[in-house]
Amino acid sequence: MLVYTPGKVGSSTIVNSLRKSGLPEIQPHSLSSSFPGVYFVYVKLSRYRNIFYIIKSWLLTLKACIYKIIHKYRKLKMVVLIRSPGSRNISAFFEHFHHLKKGEVSNYSPFELEELFYQHGYHDAQEVWLDRELKGVFGIDIYQLGAFKKGQPIIIQKKNIDLFFIRLEDLKPNWNEFSKWLNCGSLDMRVTNRSQYKPYSQLYKKTKELVLKNKEYAQSIEDTKFFRTFYKG
Repeated sequence: MLVYTPGKVGSSTIVNSLRKSGLPEIQPHSLSSSFPGVYFVYVKLSRYRNIFYIIKSWLLTLKACIYKIIHKYRKLKMVVLIRSPGSRNISAFFEHFHHLKKGEVSNYSPFELEELFYQHGYHDAQEVWLDRELKGVFGIDIYQLGAFKKGQPIIIQKKNIDLFFIRLEDLKPNWNEFSKWLNCGSLDMRVTNRSQYKPYSQLYKKTKELVLKNKEYAQSIEDTKFFRTFYKG
């Protein structure tokens, strides 16, 4: 089972549920880039570090290509999760804050973190991820699969790939459908929400409230192809 996501989309719930049931899984966020903070925050690198990660990313892509060639006849089950962009991007920003600033995130006020988020957040991460990872690595263009229906997963087969694509917001009501797709009987859902246990949970909550109230930021998210396809209306 490949749990393939851009991160901070609730994949821990699926991973923990699979592990508790003894089902093998791997959970990469990227098979095309090894850059620090990729799909989480934009990190400024020196020239030499940038070259290093370009080479490392190329090697990762090569490894993924070799794997696909060797196992081209082996069936692969893949689950892809997405999440409402605003909430997901803020969570990703807090998770990888250490790439941006020295010291603890608790040293900053919610207003300071809001500004840093606008400057360094990976605001179009999921749209870029679908293009670079799902389409770029596996040749699946999710936008070309017909009209997306809210509340329902997209289940397709392409060559040796069996894909289950769903929004985090729709995962719980479709859990039986997911268990059926896995063909593993009844799978217990182990809901995991790690953010509430983080030491910065209250700071995260206040910063999130500030960001989500920003009408200009909300509009920039709503204007994206990703939002219009999966969350508008």
